[in-house]
Amino acid sequence: MNQEIEKLLRQGMGFYETGRLEEAEKTFLEIIRLYPNHGDAYNILGSIYAQHKKLPQAFSLFEIALKINPSNGVYNSNFGNVLQDMGRVAESLQYYAKAIELDPFLVDAYFNISNALRKLQRYQESLEYLKKVKKLDSRHIKSYVNTALVYNELKQTDLAFNELQEALNLDPNSYDVLSNLAVIYALKKDYPNAVSFFKRAYETGKADAKFYVNYATVCTDTDNRAEGIRAYLKAAEIDPSSNDSLGRALHQKMILADWSNVDDLNREIVQRLKLGQEVADPFGYMGFSDSEEDLQRAANNYLKSKFSVTSQISYLKKYPRHKKIRLGYVSGELREHANGSLMTGLIECHDKSRFEVVAFDNGHGDASDLRRRLLGAFDEFIDINKIGDLDLTQQIREKEIDILFNLTFRNLNSILII
Repeated sequence: MNQEIEKLLRQGMGFYETGRLEEAEKTFLEIIRLYPNHGDAYNILGSIYAQHKKLPQAFSLFEIALKINPSNGVYNSNFGNVLQDMGRVAESLQYYAKAIELDPFLVDAYFNISNALRKLQRYQESLEYLKKVKKLDSRHIKSYVNTALVYNELKQTDLAFNELQEALNLDPNSYDVLSNLAVIYALKKDYPNAVSFFKRAYETGKADAKFYVNYATVCTDTDNRAEGIRAYLKAAEIDPSSNDSLGRALHQKMILADWSNVDDLNREIVQRLKLGQEVADPFGYMGFSDSEEDLQRAANNYLKSKFSVTSQISYLKKYPRHKKIRLGYVSGELREHANGSLMTGLIECHDKSRFEVVAFDNGHGDASDLRRRLLGAFDEFIDINKIGDLDLTQQIREKEIDILFNLTFRNLNSILII
């Protein structure tokens, strides 16, 4: 490699590492013009385009880099990243696995595959890779944050909180740690601490659209709706195309009977719904819009955004006829609880010569007589607290349940996926 290329490479890396991406782009394009087989130039230029959300261009550049050197772990990991960003999450796994095979010490590959597995709701596998990240780099702050995110999605808030506290000890000024701690405190209904940590996160100067949406949610939960509206609108100012911030601002204005600028706000929502953007929760938007077309767009955009992951699930094959009809009950209240009290006698009355009854328990047990009766009333009692909705769906299929009763799914997303 001649001196001119080496000089340009150093210059381009300097631009890239200091965030001067436009200058870096020009430099690496020049390197590619002079040296068309320079894999690093394609790889770094792909990273620049990925940061600018120019995903098709980034995909092409990473693909070229891999053709030049398929044995480069970083190239494989970055190609996996762009596949993730394009929604091809399951497909990205093979490239992360290849990157780890090529370079067992490539921390980013372990971290990136854990992200992909979390998106696929393969939570236990995601946690295993995050443990490997920490083993390779005990001060990898984002691995603690993402471990907390996994625990939070599994509704294990205390474990999420502990992870973030460990991360806070490592870096008391980390925006990711502070903002996620604020969310955990909000989930615990500890609003004073939530607001305090939102303030600390804000003071880092890194507040993004998601930050303002989370802060606005706390404001509305504490009946500070005017401040919540301002925060939602700030989120929309940063990124109006996602996070439902426009629709949420409109909904809060309706609750306050604040009709200022609502027509302008709705016009922007309608315009963005037509572009396929998730800007209004379909349920909340029903309170304002009487346009069937706009409401359908809101619902379609919501489903497309939230449930693309369900493409992993194949069509349900017809089960063979069972000697007994298999009934499944999904509930988090199979214990000393009003609903538990109401359903115990019902479960006990099932004719076991005709029905096989399976419990999918996403609550917590207790030592009550009611719990013991329920354990005895079901033919099988399955704890689903530590698995995601897709794994639960797979378990339900493996049990060949004929009729499934939704008593208390974990959330609306669970209902729609399962």
